Amino acid sequence: MPCKYPTEVRRQVIELARSGTRAWQLEKTFGMSQAMIYNWSRQDKIDHGEIDGLSTNQQVELAAAKKRLRQLKTELAVARKVNEVFLRAGVAPKGSTLGVMTCTGPTVIRRIPANVATHGRLRG
Repeated sequence: MPCKYPTEVRRQVIELARSGTRAWQLEKTFGMSQAMIYNWSRQDKIDHGEIDGLSTNQQVELAAAKKRLRQLKTELAVARKVNEVFLRAGVAPKGSTLGVMTCTGPTVIRRIPANVATHGRLRG
């Protein structure tokens, strides 16, 4: 796992790189790779609007949105699996419209739950 440097070190390296210090010199001074220095410099330019790309804040928001999407997909998969298990067992889902409509008089319509209708027991 890559080492995470303190924010102050990062700021100092970026300022030195902007002032003209060579990446190889910063590499020797701070003991980090030139690639990391170039990446930090590039991200700093994006954050300041000098070049196109996702800013640091946008990257954080995007990562949070992707994480939430993964959670929602997992919840949906679980809900589908639970629904499948209940349907196999013959249990109608909550709020199901699978009941049977009956007419008890000229204008009154009553809903009889599916499990009551299939067993033939009607309670008044």
